[in-house]
Amino acid sequence: MAHDHVHDENCNHGDDEGVDLIRLTLVGEHMHCSLDPTIFEDEPSTWGTVLADLARNLSQAMRDDPLAQRELLADIREKFIEAIDTLPDDDEEG
Repeated sequence: MAHDHVHDENCNHGDDEGVDLIRLTLVGEHMHCSLDPTIFEDEPSTWGTVLADLARNLSQAMRDDPLAQRELLADIREKFIEAIDTLPDDDEEG
């Protein structure tokens, strides 16, 4: 598995006061997530837009062809829906 950092050069809007929204760390087979849930406290559904943008950026970083990007995005969406509709086990951290 490649661990290359993907940087979107379009993200630089001249604001050096950026804020990390999500930080994911893979330790062995376990994913650890840290985030600030208060960032979109007034409109928490904004997290849906953040996740969609993340998925689009991921598909663009992994595939060059626009058709392949759309296919990968559809695969990500299908797995997301399946995973979000499945409740984690009681002993599983989420």
